[in-house]
Formats: sequence, C-alpha cells, structure tokens
Amino acid sequence: MSSTNATGPVPSPRAPMVVEAAVVLSLVALFVVSVSLFEPGLPRGVVALVALLFLPGYALTTALFPERAPSDGADDDGGDPDGDARRRGPPVHRLTSPAITDWERFVLSFGLSVALVPPMGLLMAAAGVPFTTLTVVFVVGGVIVVGLLFGVVRRARLATDERYTLPSDRLARRAQSAFAGDRVEVAVNLLLVVAAVSTLFAFTFAVVEPEVGSTYTQASLLTENEAGELVAGGYQSTFSGGDSGEYVLSLENHEGARVEYSVVVELQRLSEAGDPVETSTLRRLDVAVADGETRTVRHTLRPDRYGDRLRLTYLVYRGIPPEDPGTDSAYRTLTLWVEVTPPE
Repeated sequence: MSSTNATGPVPSPRAPMVVEAAVVLSLVALFVVSVSLFEPGLPRGVVALVALLFLPGYALTTALFPERAPSDGADDDGGDPDGDARRRGPPVHRLTSPAITDWERFVLSFGLSVALVPPMGLLMAAAGVPFTTLTVVFVVGGVIVVGLLFGVVRRARLATDERYTLPSDRLARRAQSAFAGDRVEVAVNLLLVVAAVSTLFAFTFAVVEPEVGSTYTQASLLTENEAGELVAGGYQSTFSGGDSGEYVLSLENHEGARVEYSVVVELQRLSEAGDPVETSTLRRLDVAVADGETRTVRHTLRPDRYGDRLRLTYLVYRGIPPEDPGTDSAYRTLTLWVEVTPPE
C-alpha cells in the first residue's frame, strides 16, 4: 500500500539545478541572438553586460564551489524541522571544496568574469581566432556553458542538502521581510532599491553607449615590399607619362557596427598657396568592413596630368560620398605628393 505525503509531492532534488541551467543557457542564447542580430544600444548592452561581467564568473564559481554555506541553507524550510529530512537523499560523499555564502558568490562572479577576459583574449590570439563581435560572443558563451555543465556535475555528486542552488526562496523571504516593517522602514528600503536600480542602469548606459570620439576608422596607405609584406612606406611617387602605380588601401573599422565605405581617389594640382586649382577623379573604391575587422584593397592608379605640384588624395566616406567630394567633407583623408613627367 503506497503512502501519500501530506505536504504534497516532493520535488526532484535535481529540479533547482535544472531550472538554474535552463535560466543560464537562456541568457547565453539571448546574448548570442541580441549581439548577432541587433544594432548597438541599451537593450543589447544590458544583455551583453550581464553575459560578460557576471555569467562567466558565476559558471566558474559553481564549478569551483559546488557546496553551499551552512548559513545559506539554515532557513530554507522556513522553520520546518522535517525539511532537511525530506530533501536529504541517500548518503553521498562530500567534496573538499570550501563553501562560500551567497554574497561572496555574487561578488566573486564579477571578479572572476573580469579575470577571465585576458586569458580568453590570449587563447584566441594564440589560436589565430580573429577578434570580431561574433567570435567573442561564441567564445564567451562556450566558457559559460562548459563551466556551468562542470558545476552541475560536481554538485550532483553532493548530498541534496549540501549542494548549492539558486537562493530564490531565501531572497524572496528576505525581500518580503524587508518590506514588512513600519512605513518609515519600508520607505527607506524602497528608496535603497530605487537607488540601486538607477545606479545599475546608469552604469550600463555608460558602458554600452560609447563616448564621443571613442569610435573611429583607421585609414592607411600601404605598399608591398620585396618580401611580400605590407608596409607604410616605399610609395611610388614619380611617374613618367602613361605609367601606373600599385597601392594598397587599409581600412580598420572601430565604429561599433558594419560600415560601407566609399573612397574617392583624386589627383589634385595645388597652387603656391597650397590650394587645389585642378582636380580629377582617378578611381572610386567601395569597401564593406565589419566592426573590429580590417580590409585591404589593392588597386592601380594612373595619373592623368603632368607636373611637380601634384597630390594623390584619398577621400574616405562612411556611405555615399557627396556630388562634390573634398577634404572638408571627407571622414578621413590620405595624401601623397607625386611628380609626373610627360612622355619623351
């Protein structure tokens, strides 16, 4: 004859870990989707901030510290003397890892997340993985998932009443008690919550919204030396009539988003005062560069006028250039003085 527990069905001892894993994996998936599909902004930044500054360290703490501190589990049953007996499963050997409190785990999660960034960057560089938004997202997501799974395995080896689980019940009871006092106490606690939330949003906004001048494009004019390397020097600066020169334009995008660049290459004749008096367009280059990437464009230029006060000018624009491009309207400008002699 089967017996029925008067308090209702007993939840699976592994249910909290399953819920925790589902929550963390959902946040990782949200992190990947938001960074991959959405433009930079506050919503994407909030998700990225949590994923980068908390989840890697939290996953690592669950692996390093699978046990919960005795003080954290003291009131889990709300005073129910039979709570531990209901939850405790068959004897399982203890691990030797020290236990830490919820607050220590919370603080350590941030510290470990920050500490993990340099090693991940070094490993990516050693493996030849490019530093793009998507590669960083997938590397961080992989670290979170591996750390979380390892932590789940370590906690599963512990007795039910000894393993760490999300402190949702404890936090709910403490939050309820914080707002159960007199009106003055409740008002003070409410102000503290509002201040904390406001500070979090202000910090997030400061992190995800770049300051003026923090985004930029690096434009460089390069040539290929005898060893086949691209260098900033050795440019062809003298031409005979009809000759052409080989150049390499390098565009490095740090704008926070993919950019469609248009580059107008002009040959300008300058007056004694240094003002353009004659201008001809030699070439236009259209280049799409993802955020954090560098693209090089090899091209050939053939001057169409003669003289010694001539200047090759690269006018770099983000998007479509104006009908009358010039140095005043260009986003970036590169110049190279050249001399062109007429054919003999």
